[in-house]
Amino acid sequence: MRGQSYPLPSVALRPDQGLKLDLRKELKALGLDGAEAGGLELSYEGPGDALKAHGVLFDKKGFSAEIDFTRYARWDESQALTLRTPRFAVGKADPQLGLPAPTVFEPTVALHNFNSRPLEVALVAGYTQGDIPQEVTIPVVLPAGDTRVVSLHPYLRDAIPANVSWASLEVRYTDNHTGLAATMVSVSQDGEHSIRSVLNWVDGSTREGWYWRVDTDNNTLINTLNTDTEEARLAISLDYYVGGVKHTYQLPEQLLPPRSTAAVDIGQLVASGRPDVNGNVLPAEGAIGGYQVRKVGPRIHTTVTTEALVFNRRTKNYLTFYNTCCGYDKTRLIPSLFIGPVGPIGIAAVEGHDYCSQQWVELTFSSQFGSTPTSVATVGATNGNITGVAPGTAAINTLLNYPKQKTVDTCITGNIN
Repeated sequence: MRGQSYPLPSVALRPDQGLKLDLRKELKALGLDGAEAGGLELSYEGPGDALKAHGVLFDKKGFSAEIDFTRYARWDESQALTLRTPRFAVGKADPQLGLPAPTVFEPTVALHNFNSRPLEVALVAGYTQGDIPQEVTIPVVLPAGDTRVVSLHPYLRDAIPANVSWASLEVRYTDNHTGLAATMVSVSQDGEHSIRSVLNWVDGSTREGWYWRVDTDNNTLINTLNTDTEEARLAISLDYYVGGVKHTYQLPEQLLPPRSTAAVDIGQLVASGRPDVNGNVLPAEGAIGGYQVRKVGPRIHTTVTTEALVFNRRTKNYLTFYNTCCGYDKTRLIPSLFIGPVGPIGIAAVEGHDYCSQQWVELTFSSQFGSTPTSVATVGATNGNITGVAPGTAAINTLLNYPKQKTVDTCITGNIN
């Protein structure tokens, strides 16, 4: 029944033991044969992050879509929460997908409210018209414990230009815990093709993806959403292997306008044969590798969301890979003490220790600096250049807001002050 919850029998799992849950059978056992949609909440007693869950929705005609579970979190006070995807298929299919014309995609979002009260949700679809980011907001009210399956096509068909094949989506709500679950898929009007989009719940400005593939049949698009209200500077690199040896291809730094998206077409990079700044060239015969998207410069505490779409033009298979946050687990100022004459003394460099790569990364140009007293020494506000003014002792102050690693896959905003 709408708004009702039905507990299933508890199960004891041994270390490294798995469990497959057939929801149709479980619903039948509960006398809910007619149920068409709902939410699923898993709770357990044990160490944090000990339970991992994933689901798949499928029918007997060949359609399937993955279902992601959102990590549960609670706060003392309500706060603004957002689920995001930088890419969903809408309207006429992108020609590079290899689909026959006219293939048209219609996106659908499924939402479930785990609260005992109604939840106001805003679906914000973003797209670019010319060079100007545009947004369409769709308000949805979810009753307590209810599920809504929302077709976005009626809201977007007259708003998004016909030549736009991709858009982004943010699902915004306010709560004191992660009380909303959502999943998204775009299905072609003939029902033959589907492309999943992951509504990512993780904040952070450094993303590492473990998989891309380019060869005769396959290509990969890496999509990025800048959630900030200011321009984002992005450093993007591709890792790949030749003869078992790891190589890195560094793309030119990119500027992503506020509230907008961009895509890296790896197949196009391979076909161009263009060397990177270090002279590396992606293998012409194709390759498999991973990638990193890192926000650099100011405001690295704001979120950048990425997603990779790996697709096979021959078999028409489309696989979506999302990723979580790679933040910094510690920071440092190098050096911590400066001694020098009147005039240029040195640079107050700031570094952060990357949780994923276990390497120190320069964060100097993401920081702000000041000195006290300025009659003894001054410092460049955005570059850390220290200049001695007169004999004496001065303190160099550093301000940095950055993505701080909280758990293995989540980040919070940390600060140096």
